[in-house]
Amino acid sequence: MNLTKKIVTITLIALLLAAFWPGKAYADGGAYVSDTYLEIPLGETVYISVGADNAAGQYSVSSSGSVMANDGGWLDGDAATIGVYAASEGDGTVEIYFPSLATYDEDDLDGTTLYVTVHVYAPEGGYTGDYGKSGFDDGTNENPEQPTEKLGVWIDDMPYTVLDDLSEVEIPKGFTAADGTYNGEKVKTIKCGDDLVLYVLWNHWDGSIIFRTYDEKTKTFKEPDVITQGGNTYYLLRIPDGIVIPSEYIEKEVTINGKKVTALVSEIKDYADFYYIYAMNNGNKGFYSYDQKEGSLQRVVTLTAVQDNAEEETEEASVQKTRLPSRKVFMIALGIAVVIIIILLILLISARKRARELEDDDY
Repeated sequence: MNLTKKIVTITLIALLLAAFWPGKAYADGGAYVSDTYLEIPLGETVYISVGADNAAGQYSVSSSGSVMANDGGWLDGDAATIGVYAASEGDGTVEIYFPSLATYDEDDLDGTTLYVTVHVYAPEGGYTGDYGKSGFDDGTNENPEQPTEKLGVWIDDMPYTVLDDLSEVEIPKGFTAADGTYNGEKVKTIKCGDDLVLYVLWNHWDGSIIFRTYDEKTKTFKEPDVITQGGNTYYLLRIPDGIVIPSEYIEKEVTINGKKVTALVSEIKDYADFYYIYAMNNGNKGFYSYDQKEGSLQRVVTLTAVQDNAEEETEEASVQKTRLPSRKVFMIALGIAVVIIIILLILLISARKRARELEDDDY
């Protein structure tokens, strides 16, 4: 009986020691998402949360089907908000991928992927978007035209739609509305002659309007080449054909504010810091003088000013070229005159000496 008591006592002591023995405490951890299924009315945006519980790692968001979502960043025991935009009727999926993820206990969870299934439906009465036009129904049309996924695009992690109606857009001076296409869909653009074509895009989240150029080859939107100075926006344009380029100037590609533009540049070194560019500001096209050192822009009324400057530079250079030969001629003439004078003096002295010798002989 005593042996049995000893065994029970030792067992209890061992269990107590195992329970309270100092060691590493493990806790569950990983990534989570607030919703795995959403139903969103067409044209609306719903926000969900993605987080890391007792874990840290990098994540990226992508979407497919009828929804648009794009985000990414780093989570460290916290959460982030993701906007899911309902672009067209139907079903879609939002994928949240963790290329790197680990718990605070150093459990490797790389490659974790979370999915959110989304169903987009047309609300009763049609879609009543904030903007009203450009492929969206404002609630007054009998046959509302729903926005198409082909006109949607993400720029700087924000959802935009390429507009096909500019009736509510203030077109900048110097531009006119024109027809265009994007992803095979008819849209509206604004043009400055044949030099510059801008697409008009509407932000779904804040309602702002932006203007962008579109590269058909790379399928990307880019900011137009502009210079902003004193509250004015100068759209950089190519130099028109048929312009008579002033003498001593050439067309050359230069960089202004990180943007490449063709400019007139002087071949005279002292004037090479001034570029003459062609631009449009507030509807007025013309040449502008750009001071590379000071970064300032100044309007040039006509190319005559550039021509006059070039002629002055050419005349000054011509004077400099003719001055040197004139000085050479003068110095050569002066040298010859000195030599002639010396020769004449020698001859005169010799003649006088000869005359004295003759006089002495006669005496």
